Amino acid sequence: MKIEKTIDFINKQNPKSRIDLIKIEDIKSKQTKDHSSYQFHILKFYALLFVTDGNGDHFIDFNSYSCEKGTVLFIGNGQVHRFSETSNLKGFLLPFHDDAFNFLNIKKLTNILQLFNNELITPKIQLDNDTFLGLKNKFEQIKKEYLAVNDTHSNQIIAAELYTIFSILQRQSNTNHDINTKSQHLIKFLAFQDLLIEHIFNTSKVQDYAKWLSISGKTLNYIIKSITKKQAKTYINEYYLLRIKRVLMNRELSIKECAFQTGFEDLSNFHNFFKHHIKLTPEQFRRKYS
Repeated sequence: MKIEKTIDFINKQNPKSRIDLIKIEDIKSKQTKDHSSYQFHILKFYALLFVTDGNGDHFIDFNSYSCEKGTVLFIGNGQVHRFSETSNLKGFLLPFHDDAFNFLNIKKLTNILQLFNNELITPKIQLDNDTFLGLKNKFEQIKKEYLAVNDTHSNQIIAAELYTIFSILQRQSNTNHDINTKSQHLIKFLAFQDLLIEHIFNTSKVQDYAKWLSISGKTLNYIIKSITKKQAKTYINEYYLLRIKRVLMNRELSIKECAFQTGFEDLSNFHNFFKHHIKLTPEQFRRKYS
């Protein structure tokens, strides 16, 4: 059984495509007993949310982000998100898999996925009106190619529009992103993140990750602190707690199974650890967010 229950997407216009474009209004109007956009769920893909009208909150990894016309949200692969029932947002959701740009032959644009790394930039940016209008036109052109044209030239046109969209968003991303992506330590940090995703339920020791990266624990701590402003142990513990929260969203697992699958052999230790850090029991957290 997969301990973190994820959802994926299929492009109904082109099932082989690794990218899609969906109107936010359509997502919110299609609620089923098996899936509701108002409930937290983990994405098995990346998603760009572009708001063209309305206002309301959107939740990413249990944090709330206020949205309005011109808001762009970056939702990463593996993150938890949901729409708010009280929001009246309109716009577009652009879901894609990490190989989508190879599918569209976009080779010039690098570091696209860094936009979706919350340690490098915040998940939200707010566009000025001129930039908003420019991006809105690009999204409308992509929608036209998908729904109205969809001929042999469509992929090339969509690729060109996406190239422009992501280039503009990279320019608009905050100052912290500019500093971090130029950091000499970025490659090691990204490798560390990959290791953390794979091994967090097996070890939270700084030395283990340092060994796998062939560096000292002191160097790893320096790298993490230079990018996140956090000590390595603090960063690892916070990520560990986030992953536990995501696992708790899988209601197919009992609390005891969640504890075991996330590295705890004793249920009481799991309860104590979680409540100490989150100030809620695992059961209370699950009831609050699922």
